[in-house]
Amino acid sequence: MADNVIANAGSGGSTFAADEILSVLYPRTKLIHGADGVNAGDVSTANPLPSSPRTPNGDSVCDDANDAVKIVQATASLLNCTEASAAGILTTLQTISAAEVLVVASLSVLDDWDETDRCKVNLIVGQAGISAGAGAVGVTTPRVTLASDDPAVASLAAMDDWDEADRAKVNLVVGQAGITAGAGAVAANTPRATLASDDPAVVSLAIVDDWDETDRCKVNVIAGQVGVAGNTGTVGATTQRVTLATDVGLPAGTALMGKVSAGHDTTNIYDGVTALVPKFAKISAAASGDNTLVGLVASKKIRVLAIAMFTTGTVNAYFTSGAGGTAIFADSTNKIQLSGSTIAGFVLPFNPAGWFESAAGVLLNLVLSGAVGVAGGLLYVEV
Repeated sequence: MADNVIANAGSGGSTFAADEILSVLYPRTKLIHGADGVNAGDVSTANPLPSSPRTPNGDSVCDDANDAVKIVQATASLLNCTEASAAGILTTLQTISAAEVLVVASLSVLDDWDETDRCKVNLIVGQAGISAGAGAVGVTTPRVTLASDDPAVASLAAMDDWDEADRAKVNLVVGQAGITAGAGAVAANTPRATLASDDPAVVSLAIVDDWDETDRCKVNVIAGQVGVAGNTGTVGATTQRVTLATDVGLPAGTALMGKVSAGHDTTNIYDGVTALVPKFAKISAAASGDNTLVGLVASKKIRVLAIAMFTTGTVNAYFTSGAGGTAIFADSTNKIQLSGSTIAGFVLPFNPAGWFESAAGVLLNLVLSGAVGVAGGLLYVEV
């Protein structure tokens, strides 16, 4: 209140606002605006003083229709302004040539970022700016600079050590110059692998570790044994057993493995692994021509393993597969000649492979050259 001025102070006149500067009071004035004869209201933030900025040649820089400021490409003549000496609120702008108006170019680029093709700074393949691809390096490929304290810097330095002269020199083994390459050799620069403590291989390796120089194969195939016995056929507590699969049985009628049998087995004769039962047949024939010795057996051959045949007269003989059939022991041209005043004949001892046999499903036949009696017997099997 001290700076104000009271009109007619003795009689209590009105107080006028003032500002004292160097002992001189300057009156304070409140602005209003409006056309001639019109009060458009006091000037305030809600009712500012209207203004119309213009260029030096009188062009308005305001877009009144859109409540916006016009963006005009600058020219040297438009921007060559001097400081206003009265108000001191304008700053001298240096002359800028049209080629240096970078703002205009920047706005042109931003204009390309539109609703249809956003961010056309070309991270998408086919754009004119930044290249996109799988590792290709070119002039439009963006680069990334790592911070000097980024852990990746050290990692990349280690990778850089992987060179033509000493490949894989990335030192998986602490302090080594490079990783060895070989077939199982263990050395200072051989990489190691650590198994997880719950890996089943840990238990397996512990068992294998029990297989040592002192007691080889001490892996205890038999439960509770100290070690597996090594011997040639002796059966004991530490002897390994072999269990045959239940779906692979031995051939029916035999307990042999392979073809080995100790001593003569008079119950069976084997054709491969097939057990054959030896059979006997007597020989008692006197008819000239065909004489049946063993009748036919369907699908079976009659194989003669041994035979003894005798006569008291003179007669020729041979054997055929079936009556009137194919000769299988001697024949009609070269017969077995039997003759003698008392007794004559022949004996063929046991032959496991057989002396002769009929065809399958055909009887065994004896052919005599005359009605002279012959007698004897034979051993045979059906195969």
